Amino acid sequence: MTTTPLPFPQTASTPVGPVVPLPTGVRIDRFVVEQTLHQGPHGFAYRVREPGHQQPLVLLECFPRALAIRQPDGAVRARQAGDAIALSVVCEAFVQDARALAAVDHPGVIKVFGVINANRTVYRLMPYIDGQTLEEQRLERADAPTVGGLVRLYDKLLDALEALHKAGFVHGLVQPDQILMKADDNAPLLLGMDGVAMELGEMTMSPWAAPEQQQTTRFERINASADLYMLAATMCFAATGAAPPRAEERLTSAAWNPAVLLADLPLGGGDSVALRDALIQAVVASLALAAPARPQSANDVRHILHPQG
Repeated sequence: MTTTPLPFPQTASTPVGPVVPLPTGVRIDRFVVEQTLHQGPHGFAYRVREPGHQQPLVLLECFPRALAIRQPDGAVRARQAGDAIALSVVCEAFVQDARALAAVDHPGVIKVFGVINANRTVYRLMPYIDGQTLEEQRLERADAPTVGGLVRLYDKLLDALEALHKAGFVHGLVQPDQILMKADDNAPLLLGMDGVAMELGEMTMSPWAAPEQQQTTRFERINASADLYMLAATMCFAATGAAPPRAEERLTSAAWNPAVLLADLPLGGGDSVALRDALIQAVVASLALAAPARPQSANDVRHILHPQG
């Protein structure tokens, strides 16, 4: 990978340090950073623009904080010499996820235009889409969504997952902070996949992960039913605003019952009790702790949601 020299400190509008984003005004390849949109444990998302073009874009920088620090020239390096190989492996997982997303053309899956090597790390180039994550949107909402609204959300996310699965990929990171609700039409958009989280061993801490994800290594792969488990857990959050217990907690206690949590969801205009029952059945079936006991495809879940076709 090549390092792009950055004109620090002359154009830096924010400090540069071990875990800070790049300053505004800095170039990454042919793009100029306008704003830091998001700071997470795996990296930074920047709104960028190519000089002479009107349309803003997003560059997602691979910067796993557990392994990486920022050098004074903006480049990324391993925190310690022993982290160098792990950082390289994480960057490769980041690239593999980018290639998978680039291969799927579906309105419910984020589009990746390409990968840029710069600053001794890698970046994904993506469209800039205004909106909030499902997590942000739900936590701002005081009242529960209607059954019909939840079913429409479920259907759209099933469509997106089906496109990924048919292309031969498993998302592995279906959770509220990885679903963007677009500002123009409130349609959901699946964001990043699980490659980096898997390499960092973070799935063991996730309340969204299926039991098998907490035991899977990077040399193995989960199947589509794990995505369906994660989607059902996400639907519980969309309904209640609360995260489910981790799978290992569910394995040792039967106290959490999603059917009870969803039983009093409000019916909207045109909604029926039968639709609420179908939603509950789809969620409960998809949250089976044993992978073979779950629906095995998005279409299987659809048949439960819409038994009349």
